Amino acid sequence: KLFLDIEDDSMIVFEQGTYQMDCQFLIENKKNLTLCGDKTKFVSHYDTQMKVADTPGMFLFRGCENLTICDIEVTTDNPTNTTGRVISKDIEGGTYVFRPLCNASITGQERIMAQNSFDEELTPDYHLFCYEKNLYDILENGDIRIHLTEEPQEQLKRLEVGQLVSLRYIVYGKEFFIFENCDNVKMKGVTVYSSPGPTVRVLPRCSDFMFERFIVKLPEGSNRLFAANADGIHIKGLTGKLILKDCYFEHLGDDALNIHSRAAMVTKVDSGNKVISCVSGWERDLLYLNW
Repeated sequence: KLFLDIEDDSMIVFEQGTYQMDCQFLIENKKNLTLCGDKTKFVSHYDTQMKVADTPGMFLFRGCENLTICDIEVTTDNPTNTTGRVISKDIEGGTYVFRPLCNASITGQERIMAQNSFDEELTPDYHLFCYEKNLYDILENGDIRIHLTEEPQEQLKRLEVGQLVSLRYIVYGKEFFIFENCDNVKMKGVTVYSSPGPTVRVLPRCSDFMFERFIVKLPEGSNRLFAANADGIHIKGLTGKLILKDCYFEHLGDDALNIHSRAAMVTKVDSGNKVISCVSGWERDLLYLNW
């Protein structure tokens, strides 16, 4: 109700505390709006059985002008990935045994959608990199045996017993902040600790964005290897200026900053009526509004 009643030229201050976000909130066609926290943390619901379409996200801003979001922390209520070590491997059988670290456990309900190996400096070494859903068995002692589907023999030859591995339950979950047709947006003092996908998505036709002290990092004491399962900031359509100032990104499953346009594939040319029909060049689906 708070978001439905927002008027133009408003500042909303979220008091100190934790706010559980179980759905996405739409804020549409607002001008001169500031959303500000005071040691405020937003927690998005996530469970390890969720598919991409089921992840709730947090905020969808559509058609807003002069928008500022500042001084908030963002995370999930459950981890979106887990860390462990390789205990053994069976090259011919195409499997390896994974042991979760620090009391983490696999229940059998998780969907393992990506796997990556790391060296002891916590840098991905690509001995193992798999981006398909993999089946697994839970062993009596809580270890899991993972059945690789992508070049299993070749990957297992590179993978070493004792190596660190991160299992991602999802890769491109819904972003916490999505912007469509928004102009002059500022995000200041925003920190993200856990995300099921990219943290921010900017869609056509947005213009003039500034990110200042925008941080994606793991919380202190975490043994996870990914703070965000995909990009930090993903821009699919932006005009004007893009400014990043004093930002920091670590432990990302993809790019810190990804900037590209929105490609389209021509499906039909009607010369007589001067009409060209197109679909999205990536998803082979309808184009975004105002593409």
